[in-house]
Amino acid sequence: MEKYNPSIPPPEVMIENYELFFKAREIVVRRATELFTRVMPCLCGIGEVETWFFNQFFYNFLLDYAECLKVVFKRSEKEREDFLSFLKENDWLNKVFKIHPFDPTTFGLWAISLGWDDLKRETKHRKK
Repeated sequence: MEKYNPSIPPPEVMIENYELFFKAREIVVRRATELFTRVMPCLCGIGEVETWFFNQFFYNFLLDYAECLKVVFKRSEKEREDFLSFLKENDWLNKVFKIHPFDPTTFGLWAISLGWDDLKRETKHRKK
């Protein structure tokens, strides 16, 4: 490992050891998820019922995010660059919004799946 940049091994090394890399990533993600879902309810001082709701929202977020990524990955590099430019132009890049991914009245998966032009029209409409 000393002969490689520690965070970026060459592609042939990645391909040769992809199962090891994916397993390591899976373990880290699982442990981070376990830590988050156990610690957050404790820090918030909530009971079992509230913790149940917390877990429902958290795991549903992960499912919604996975669905969103499926749509985003299908977009061309140009479309993705255009979308990023749109976010920067509207000063949205570092802002957080309440979204409902399958609700066509808000920014979310709907906006991404329709296309950037529809999103721009919707944004102009909301600003009025």
